[in-house]
Amino acid sequence: GEEHFLGLLGSRAVIGLEGAVMYNASVALVQYSSPRTRLRYLAIYQFFVGLGLVLGPAFAAISLLAAGALGLHAAHAFVNLLIAVWGLGLGIALVLFLPDNDELELLSHSPVDEDSWLLTGSSKDQTQSASSLSTEEEEEHTTDTDGATALMAKMLAGNMIRITIRILWEAGSVLVLNRQFGFSLVNAALMLAAFGAAQTAAQLLYASASPPSVHALIWLEMVQLVSILIMFAFGLLAANMPDWLVVTVFLITSATTYCANCLSSAPFNDILLKSADAQSVDREGMLLVSQVGIFLGFIVGPLSILSAMMFNSAAVDTLAAVLLGAWVVQSLLTSSVTNGRGASGLTALLGLLAFILLAYAMLDPQVGGTGADNLFSWHPIAMAMAFLLLMTWGTLAYRSDRGGVVPHLAQVLGLESKAQRRVLHGALMGAAFVFAVLGYVIIFVTHARIDESQIGLNTTWDRSLHVWMGYVTLTWLCLQVSAGILKVIPSDEHPKLLQTLLKLHGASGKYLLSFAYLVILLGVWLKMNFANDGWQWPLKIVLSALVAGGLGVFFLP
Repeated sequence: GEEHFLGLLGSRAVIGLEGAVMYNASVALVQYSSPRTRLRYLAIYQFFVGLGLVLGPAFAAISLLAAGALGLHAAHAFVNLLIAVWGLGLGIALVLFLPDNDELELLSHSPVDEDSWLLTGSSKDQTQSASSLSTEEEEEHTTDTDGATALMAKMLAGNMIRITIRILWEAGSVLVLNRQFGFSLVNAALMLAAFGAAQTAAQLLYASASPPSVHALIWLEMVQLVSILIMFAFGLLAANMPDWLVVTVFLITSATTYCANCLSSAPFNDILLKSADAQSVDREGMLLVSQVGIFLGFIVGPLSILSAMMFNSAAVDTLAAVLLGAWVVQSLLTSSVTNGRGASGLTALLGLLAFILLAYAMLDPQVGGTGADNLFSWHPIAMAMAFLLLMTWGTLAYRSDRGGVVPHLAQVLGLESKAQRRVLHGALMGAAFVFAVLGYVIIFVTHARIDESQIGLNTTWDRSLHVWMGYVTLTWLCLQVSAGILKVIPSDEHPKLLQTLLKLHGASGKYLLSFAYLVILLGVWLKMNFANDGWQWPLKIVLSALVAGGLGVFFLP
């Protein structure tokens, strides 16, 4: 009834007040720790957060089992009673054992035990320089001049999206285990506790190893991407696979995604706090906005996944699609705080993945594609080859950013000089032009066969818009290729006006590619297979996320 619902809201509000302790703990941790140990303390802090994930669902599940064994009818009331007793015990322990500020201040100035495990990293050289970032990282991060407002915005958004991913996975995985795989809620809760145990162990290992923050953060982002894509692939094809295999892959990819996401919080916050220290930005303000971000994540996470599963279904592919969309936002923030380090390689990778998935989705009728026998299928494939793959790689040919997990093509080929990269750029752009023209010829012939308008008349507004934007893209590409050919000719042989226009070639190509990405995004959401339902919502979300991610990272330095 209404009174029970209001009681639930009231109890949740009281429990939420305990969240203030998180802010106090993080302020004390940063304020009273030295730069040598801060990163590891941040990781240990995340360890205790993970420990709460173990205790929460495990405590609830065991209490429900105990209530059933005792024959209690009000099992949920019994669970709440035990949780209240647990909370009272923790409160008493805090009052009795929590040190005051003077004691913490004294501890912070006490001599550091050089043999402590908190100072035993992967190498002696690393620990001796732990009082600051490495030289390379110092150049990358402590010179950040974004200002206090920008740093706080990144801190808020970064913590919000990480908690959003964490919570939406927790809520979504329970629903998937229960509704798709038939786990009881108690067993699903125990499984969630097992994931939490894995995360706490990973946090301790990370704290012990303490790798450089930037390098670790970039690798952890890639682990999440790979894990989510594998989860999605098995979810998409679940109907053609044995349940035990899908469940096993789901559990493994869930564990890696969740652990990598949790581990990424410490290096992300460490980078921003060091940038804040370099600019004398208020630490407490940074930590306050991080807690605001965390609480916002508590709201956004469950709302996003529950809404998605109400709209589609409580299935693996739905969860993976929402996770990937959130990961794209997270990766953009990560690239921002690392000053775009490795962004070119990430853009190239996302373009490649988007092309592969789009081509597969068009050719496989089981996922809603039109099949290889349908001429139309080759139109989006040719256009994806032209823009998502070839033109993206060609545009990145001159980029030289380092430090990413995945290099772009020029780096793979070891091309260092501008002349070498110019040849690669020209070859890729020429190939992109060929595939774009081929894609147009295919759609022209397809429309002629079914007597459909070539200029988007007598159809839906979104299909007309896609056609018109496609013509703009093709015209723009012809001009861009012509300008590229003219640039081969020595510039002093061109008229002054033409020389001025050719200087815009690079910027024009960047905006042309961005416009083509938007045309592809619109095309993803058009219904292309009228023989059946076409692509399902999770597949469209994943394709859109990969394309949008490539577009977003592309604009970073």
